[in-house]
Amino acid sequence: MTSHFDTIVVGGGCAGLSCATALIESGQNNILLLEKKSFLGGRTHSYLDQKSGEMLDNGQHLFLGAYHETKVFLDRISSLDELCFRQHYATILRGKKFGRAILRPKELPAPFHMSFSMMGFKALTIYERVKLLGLLRAFFYTKKQLGRLSVKELLDRCGQSQSSLINFWEPLVLATLNAELKEARADFLMEVLTKGFFSSYSNALAGLSRVPLSELIALPAKTFIDGSGAYVQEGESVISIEDYREQPLLLHAKSGRKYTCDQLVLAIPPGSMKTLSLYSDSGLDRHIETMPRLQASPILSYHFWVDQEIFSQAYMGFVDHEIQWIFNLSAYAKPKQFLYTCIISARAQLMGKTRQEIQTLLQSLIREYFPDACAKVLRVCPSHQAKATWNLKVGDAKISNMTVSPRVFFAGDWVGTDLPCTIEAAVQSGHQAAQLILKSFRNQKNIDQS
Repeated sequence: MTSHFDTIVVGGGCAGLSCATALIESGQNNILLLEKKSFLGGRTHSYLDQKSGEMLDNGQHLFLGAYHETKVFLDRISSLDELCFRQHYATILRGKKFGRAILRPKELPAPFHMSFSMMGFKALTIYERVKLLGLLRAFFYTKKQLGRLSVKELLDRCGQSQSSLINFWEPLVLATLNAELKEARADFLMEVLTKGFFSSYSNALAGLSRVPLSELIALPAKTFIDGSGAYVQEGESVISIEDYREQPLLLHAKSGRKYTCDQLVLAIPPGSMKTLSLYSDSGLDRHIETMPRLQASPILSYHFWVDQEIFSQAYMGFVDHEIQWIFNLSAYAKPKQFLYTCIISARAQLMGKTRQEIQTLLQSLIREYFPDACAKVLRVCPSHQAKATWNLKVGDAKISNMTVSPRVFFAGDWVGTDLPCTIEAAVQSGHQAAQLILKSFRNQKNIDQS
């Protein structure tokens, strides 16, 4: 038996969930969301650690006040109050040469809210802080020109020193773009700087979730969808799609079930998209085959427990250590013990390290940077994402939400925005796909009435 829906959304990550809930909010409820895994949330989910009884996130996420689409989405599913933006969430960097440097936005008009903090940022020499003004040259480039430059090329043109690259730009780019300076796109960096850091005080504030990610995103989104009369089917993998004119779209699932729909959103990673069997007279199969090749980049997360507090701040970065960032869950959540999470971005070569090797690495960091803490690492629990982000190569054209088929749309953190792969990019892309579908339905209604 074949079930028919107005819209089917394939993929239950942030893009798929934001798209489905936006459609529902606009009055559409004959919607089906399909997710091949047994849980929703995609790369933003939580799982139970049996040994400690803690709910652990599959990766640590830092939100920015500039995540306006994300805040709209979370408000829609009634979980925005679980996201906490605080002025005292300062960005602290530690380094052997400069000791400790702090970036904290001040409640001043833009761009002074960050300028004063930058001028006192001790990770850079006074000369290097003045040379930051050289970045003003970047604002004379068009987006198209920036898209042809790597971050390294842009920073070299703007007169940034090798020391400033190591002590400031590299930690920033790894954290926001999950790529090396030579591989990261300059247009994405400029979006982060202009919209996230320098547009306003409120946009520059950092935010953290008080609850595990599944309780922030997946569970309330599912409750919202279920309560609307729409449908969610977990553990259902789509293996082929038929897209022929004058016929409804036909989806074949691995379970043997078939689904038809008028509009389809593919909110899945590009790697998964290319494994679909596609049969189409619109050229959809060729469209997907010829998409720009995206480079997957990993994020390694290690949750670790200690016998006493290491530091009280929410998070801290390290510029000359393999461990890049450490988050203190006690500063914003309610773990049962002293629980921290360390993050390593864009370092695939470290994925083979054993738990013992990571535990030794963490213990050496604690001895070096926090000798007074005398904390002992008791246990390490890895949570890796080998394909955490999909990075568009320098010079490649950005991928649109729209396809050659007027009934099929893409959504994902790698589609349709000027942002790097983030939760905000995924949600914005999902919202854009929803708007395109609503526009399509309105056009079809006008045709039917004429």
